Amino acid sequence: MNRDLEYTFQHFLLPRFFNEQKETFVAVALKEPNFLYDLLNMLCNDQNEENPYSKEDFKSEPIKFTKDILVLALTFPKPKDIPLCYKQYIFFDWEYEHTQYFCIEKTIGDEEGLSPCVCSWDGEKHNNYGRVEMKYEDSDLIRCAEIFSRNAFGRELKDLLREEFGEE
Repeated sequence: MNRDLEYTFQHFLLPRFFNEQKETFVAVALKEPNFLYDLLNMLCNDQNEENPYSKEDFKSEPIKFTKDILVLALTFPKPKDIPLCYKQYIFFDWEYEHTQYFCIEKTIGDEEGLSPCVCSWDGEKHNNYGRVEMKYEDSDLIRCAEIFSRNAFGRELKDLLREEFGEE
């Protein structure tokens, strides 16, 4: 597949779809397990490109962050090129007052996905938050949660979680 087509899918089509039609995006992502593959396949067909991936190469799963905040975790095939995505995390509340769209990107020196770059899309603006060392399976998600907590609520993640779940 053409690298530019895959980049366009991950960095423009999906974030724009979410930002312009949040409720529809979330509803489709939660109800249609193959929506990522199906969207990419439609784009490939439109561009007369072959889709080298299978439905099993993609995953979409909701994660409850707090009682009011959900995260939609999107998993992609292992990226071959910089800055394609390993994952994307979309943080949102049900009123869509607080949202943030993160990309976990392959970057220079990150051949095995052990220190990808955390970025986000804010409308047309791309924000780079630097690398995350993948010490744990969810190190990237934790880093995104820290950024979201500061950006959305002006608070550190640990303080937000203490308030949500108690001191323990």
